[in-house]
Amino acid sequence: MPSPNLDLVRSICAEWERGRYSSVEWAHLEIEFVIEDVPASGSWRGTHAGAGAWRDFLEAWEGHQRVDEYRELEAGRVLTLGAFKARGKGPE
Repeated sequence: MPSPNLDLVRSICAEWERGRYSSVEWAHLEIEFVIEDVPASGSWRGTHAGAGAWRDFLEAWEGHQRVDEYRELEAGRVLTLGAFKARGKGPE
């Protein structure tokens, strides 16, 4: 049976796959948000900083994401493996 954390992560990712990123009520105020392996890689702490980083990222790229696998880890943590396929937006 899936854990409550796994169900939560699946529901968040389902919204993100639909392009809906506005909800942060699920996040701890001091959440660490990490973007890796792209030109705008970095780490941000807190919902406000993470939302700003994600907004900047989305403004620079056109694309979509998908999750291929969910893994339950120790201490109630959940790892998602997937991809964000995108191309850079040109100047407006």
